Amino acid sequence: MTETRGYSIDPLGMITLLMTVVSLVVGLQLIANSGFGLLPLGAVLASAIFFALLLYFERRAPAPLLDLSLFKVRLLSAGILSHFFVALSHTSTFFLLPFYLQGILHFTPTQVGLTIIFFSLVIVVLAPVGGWLADRLGSRMLCTVGSVLTAISMFGFAQLGASSSQSAVMTPLMLLGLGWSFFSRLT
Repeated sequence: MTETRGYSIDPLGMITLLMTVVSLVVGLQLIANSGFGLLPLGAVLASAIFFALLLYFERRAPAPLLDLSLFKVRLLSAGILSHFFVALSHTSTFFLLPFYLQGILHFTPTQVGLTIIFFSLVIVVLAPVGGWLADRLGSRMLCTVGSVLTAISMFGFAQLGASSSQSAVMTPLMLLGLGWSFFSRLT
């Protein structure tokens, strides 16, 4: 005999999550296309309202999409937040860096690839060291150091200009790779 399990869905949570994401994406797209006008800001404001409604409904739902009580665990919340910012910095860096290297510094595609692969080489070499240190020192301190190194690398990228050298680009890339080697011990 096959055992059947009952399950429950959270339709209000699904709808408000959908409306939150859609209105935010539409608002950001309108801002990118036409600047800060009434309609784009209204869409972003609608996203904030839908997000507030999502939180309201999720607190009261018998089977929420996301159990918000998990965020009462400070260590979990801090880890998720720091991982969000580190991932955001990596994503934005590797999205924009090729355009900067080719469009501003006039690197060839091969030079762009060789410059960016330096980040991966740093991780390949130093991630085992990060793992060894995490075993001895614990992941909390190592993740903090990794986050700080990532922030320093972002500051280094912000200092780059139209006449920056390849080594000036590779220095923050090295710091970013080192930070990721240490930070990734969290995951």
